[in-house]
Order: sequence, then structure tokens, then C-alpha cells
Amino acid sequence: MKIAIEGCCHGEIETIYNSLVNIERLTNSKIDLLICCGDYEAIRNQHDLKSLAVKEKYRTMGSFYKYYSGVLVAPMLTLVIGGNHESSNYFSEIDNGGWLCPNIYYMGRSNVVNFGGLRIGGLGGIYKDYDYQKGYFEKKPFSEDHLRSIYHVRELDILKLGALNVPRLDIMFSHDWPSGIVNYGNKELLLRIKQGLAPDIEQNQLGNPATMDLLKLLKPKFWFSAHLHVKFSAVYPHTNSKDNSQTIQSTNSDNDDSNNVLETRFLALDKVLPNRDFLQVLEFEEKGPLKLCYDPQWLLIQQRTANITNAYTSPNRSPLNANLFKNLYTPEDIEKLEYRILELFKLKNNNNNNNNENGNNFTIQDALEIPQNFIQNTFCHDPNDPNNSQSYSPPAFNNPQTIVYNNLLNLITSDIELNESIVNQINVSTFIPNFNNNNNNNNNNNNNNNNNNNNDQINN
Repeated sequence: MKIAIEGCCHGEIETIYNSLVNIERLTNSKIDLLICCGDYEAIRNQHDLKSLAVKEKYRTMGSFYKYYSGVLVAPMLTLVIGGNHESSNYFSEIDNGGWLCPNIYYMGRSNVVNFGGLRIGGLGGIYKDYDYQKGYFEKKPFSEDHLRSIYHVRELDILKLGALNVPRLDIMFSHDWPSGIVNYGNKELLLRIKQGLAPDIEQNQLGNPATMDLLKLLKPKFWFSAHLHVKFSAVYPHTNSKDNSQTIQSTNSDNDDSNNVLETRFLALDKVLPNRDFLQVLEFEEKGPLKLCYDPQWLLIQQRTANITNAYTSPNRSPLNANLFKNLYTPEDIEKLEYRILELFKLKNNNNNNNNENGNNFTIQDALEIPQNFIQNTFCHDPNDPNNSQSYSPPAFNNPQTIVYNNLLNLITSDIELNESIVNQINVSTFIPNFNNNNNNNNNNNNNNNNNNNNDQINN
């Protein structure tokens, strides 16, 4: 299968898709997944634009709103993380992950998912030491300071990712680079292109020290980043150090990891501009169905650390006890979770299977597939009426994806009796207020109207 990697988007979502569709035409191939490494700028309307973390003179609507409204549809499944230039109004609605619009999935602050048998981890934001050990203290409406602190990487997300166990991650992606990774690639060429990076490199201040620790611990096969607006590749060799809490078994090694010496292949890409290296298409072995699925270990980590997360709101430095993130789950816990999510999936689909010849012969991959439960909860920008007062209003109701996700975690990690009446707790429609949302109706009527035109206007 083919996976496209993209650097900094900066709102140029339509340009990126047009470029990928052009690549598909020229190569007579299909791209199965797009991974975007931050500065995505998911802006739905003027209200979101006001929360974009850039100087006001640089704020532009971009093209995401076309996908949110349904006028355009993403031509391939897309995974997104946040960078340091984002509309935090929207991202903060689904900070554990969720659909930004059909076919575009936001990974949240941190996340692990599965696609095509690949295990993919994501971490949003950039590193700032003075905020690293603080909580998620930012509240809406965001102040100018909080529009910037909200995207700073927190210790909690690093510790949660560090609680992952085997199998080894196939892909990890972040916005900023792991600290010190420049020493494992062509540093001289990098400095010829980006001379301004020299002081930070000399003082070992370029990048995120926490993600370098994570790279050493998790040993992902690939690590993708953006942020610095330059293409750069490196190969980090892992030693067989026994002081890492994660042990990678030889059965999880790639064929090209000879003599059990594991490597992480790092690639950073540029921003979307003509004649810049902002895209890279790579081939991966297809090891499973091409569907986006929850990762059972990550679901357990999320549930077992929920109390810590809920209390993690201090604006002051509050170092966490790393021991609390060790041994969070056992193989038996994973088996129980998979059993319960499969039973819940059967209940949810019971009515649809009355005439299904396969009956209840669902697989665990079916049950773990992330449901396409995107719901519009706010007015979308209309370029024909840009000053509409509704475009400046906050969402009409809370994003139900977050409620459903938390309910799912509770149901599949507890001993609550599973029955058909409980299925409503994992349906987004249960949590939508009972009033007419004219914006949703109007946007849905526009769905797909201009998608064919989109594919004819290719921008490289």
C-alpha cells in the first residue's frame, strides 16, 4: 500500500489533495493514506480563524472549510496532528482524537491507531521546557498567551506513549523534530539550506528532548516530522540497551534490520509551496484491512490514566510520577477489552444483521474500526457571505465525538452489562440537541457538488 507524508499544511489542504491526485494519475496508482505532520489549520469559520495562533495579518481562511461543509471530500483517508499554528477552537473539542470532517481524522494531543496492519502513533505540538510539566490549564475563550501554550507538548502525553508495549510502532509522527536527530543525517547539507539553525544545533537546543527519549524507547520503524520547513532524512541506530522498559522481540524486526540491530528512519518535510519538498509517497507492506482502527493498548492506556488526565489542569509545574504509567495493563486486560468491544459491536449492528448471510461473524478488526461519526456542530464559512454573523459564533453544541469516546472506554474496560439499551451511549446522535441545524442541512445539500471539479484543477 502507498502512504503519503506531508510536512506543514498551513491551510493548503486543497492544494495537497490536488497534488496527490495528480501523482495518482501520473503513476497509475492509488494512495491509501495521507499523514499530515502539523500546522494543519482546520478553520471552519471566522470564530475558528480568531483562534489561529499566528499574527492577525497572516490569518487566512485556507481551504479546510470546503471539506467541513461537504462541498469537497478528501480523496483519501487522512491522519492529522497539530503543530504550532492551529485553530485551537476546533482541535480542543476532540483532544482525544476524532473526525474533523469525513475522511480526515485528527489524532488529538497524542494517539495510536492501526491502518492496514500498521501501528501508527502521533503526537501534536512543539516542545517548550517551561510548559512541559504543566497541566492542560487553557480554557475557552483562549487568551493570546493560551493560544500558544495550548500547543506545547506536555509530559503526560509522553508518559502515555511511553506506556506502549510490543509490537513495535511502524510509524510515529510529530510536528517538531526529536532533539539530536540532526546528528544522524547530513547535517552539513541541512546547515547550507538553513543557516539559521546553526546556533540551536551547536547548543543542542534544536528539537524536542522528550520525543528523542521516546524514539529511543519505542524504536519506531519510521518517524516523520515537519516544523522547520526543510526536507531532511536520517537513520537512528538502536543499541540493545536493557535499560529501556520496552523490549522489542526479534519477531517484530524488519527484514532489513540485520543482526537484530533496529533502526528508526527519520524524515522531515517542507511546507506547501511551489518547487518545495512537502510530499513524499512511500510503499509499505499491507498486513491487514485498509480501515482505520483503534489500538487496544492505547484504549487501555487512555482509560487507566483518565483520572490523572482529568486532574491535570495546573498552570504551575507539576511533575508526574513516571511509575504510575508502568504496568498499566496485562495481556489478559487486552483480551478482555477485545472481547467486550466485539460484543458491543455485535449489539450495535444487531438490527442490520437480520438479513445478513454472515450473521455475527465479525472480526476484531471490524469491532475496532473507528466509526465515521463526524457531526457538524457549527456554522461553516460561506465565501459568498463572509461577514455572516453566524460565522463569528461559537459551536451550537459540544462535539459528541468526545462524549461517545469516553463512554466507549468506560464500557469496554468495565464489567457493566452489555445490552442493546446501552448502545445509545456510543451513538453520536444521542448527544445532539433536538433543534433544527439549518447550517448542517444546507451544507449536506452541497456535499460532493464540486468534488469532480476539484480533481481537474491540479496544483503541484
